Amino acid sequence: MSPPFSFLKLFMKKGLTLVELLITIIIASILILMIGVIATTAMNSFEGARREDQVYVDAFSGMDLMQSRIRRAASTDISVVSGSTINASLVGRALIVGSSAFGLLPEIGGQTVTFVFIPNIANPSIDNMQLILTGAHAADTALTFIPDPVPAGQRLFGARIAGSKTILDNNEQTREENFDIEVFSTTRN
Repeated sequence: MSPPFSFLKLFMKKGLTLVELLITIIIASILILMIGVIATTAMNSFEGARREDQVYVDAFSGMDLMQSRIRRAASTDISVVSGSTINASLVGRALIVGSSAFGLLPEIGGQTVTFVFIPNIANPSIDNMQLILTGAHAADTALTFIPDPVPAGQRLFGARIAGSKTILDNNEQTREENFDIEVFSTTRN
């Protein structure tokens, strides 16, 4: 009695013809090539997203730190000053919260800046600063505060960091990543 399906007859043969073998190899090659292209595209996309995400993670961590410092401070402990009054190297405006400060520090060559946190403004040396976001373009990166200047009794404060940074993608190509993060917080009194 022969099997009811002709598909089973294929397996009952003693071997494949040369034409069947070539077709099988071509189909398998096309499938492997498609899987390779899909995998490469997925890996490149993931790596690009990871690098972009790192810019935002760094900036958000600094802004979160700033927000928590503002929440714990009294309104009289907050002021916006010229960064150079805290450390001669700081550029633009800086936010003083209690005995700590946030500002922008130029990197070597002056083309890029670093968003920094100074835990103790009594010792504002570069060795005592925490680097939050490095490599931002000096020409278009700004750290701004709302309000500036700070009126007496002000309880609501805002801060914004915006700019761009050059990142390397998976193919070692450089590209620009823009960022713009804003936070608001109220003081404890």
